[in-house]
Amino acid sequence: AAVIPWGKLLRSVPVWASAVATMGNQWGDATLSLGMTKYLKLIYGFSTAN
Repeated sequence: AAVIPWGKLLRSVPVWASAVATMGNQWGDATLSLGMTKYLKLIYGFSTAN
């Protein structure tokens, strides 16, 4: 079995850049999806009670 160099992997700048970018993307998606219903109701008067 291959040995995974965890120390080198966790000190890798590209790995951390990918992790930060992924977390930012997920945060943006969650913020947009959770805030969209409130925005549509307040600004456009849409109802989500269907």
